[in-house]
Amino acid sequence: MATAEHKSSFSAWRYAHYFTFLEHKDNNVVVKCKLCLGGSKILSTAQNSNSNLLKHLQKQHAGTKLVAKTTDPEPSDGDASPPPPKQQRLDFNRGTASQGKVDKAIARYVVEHVQAISTVESPAFRELVSMIACPGGTRHMGRKTFSNYLEKEYTKMESELKKTFEGLEYISTTADIWSVHNFLGITSHWINPTTLQRQKAALACKRITGNSGLCCFGTKLIRRTPEASVVARLCQE
Repeated sequence: MATAEHKSSFSAWRYAHYFTFLEHKDNNVVVKCKLCLGGSKILSTAQNSNSNLLKHLQKQHAGTKLVAKTTDPEPSDGDASPPPPKQQRLDFNRGTASQGKVDKAIARYVVEHVQAISTVESPAFRELVSMIACPGGTRHMGRKTFSNYLEKEYTKMESELKKTFEGLEYISTTADIWSVHNFLGITSHWINPTTLQRQKAALACKRITGNSGLCCFGTKLIRRTPEASVVARLCQE
């Protein structure tokens, strides 16, 4: 009988001290509940699971604060505490965003997806933006205010890009023309000397009228990059 008790998961269960082991019958373990009046309640549970006994404690002795055994190093199937989740739950309650971050996000959306400036005046778009929690409420920009905001951000980005280029030893510049629509695109790539990460920037995207030959291409390229401090390097190559 003792051997049967040892082979079952009941003996290692953290709440086994609330029951008295009686016998091992077939594939089940027969026990008696010590908390029941007179200790006359006989229960049966599978030898590899204590779920029936745990349900009995939770239903019949819900008012009793269960104390687990501290000598049990391994949890059994009938443990009251569930296992930790394999994946953390997403927390969508991330607080508020500043108005500056909202404005930058709107500008990035409009520019990257080539949306019309009037998008910021769309009732549906404003309703979507108003759902973003900002201290004091979300401020909406009209098309004129938004256009001025884009101009200021462009000037700021151009100034920062120029300062970055002045501190670089090498810059890789790529230019391409889409002959179907006669658009000239100029991009630049470089290695950040501090982080050694590759970085990039779009310098221009301008329509070319007339002849798109090599001479015209070079002229347009030089005219389009004076503020980025790239012209001197291009002419030296």
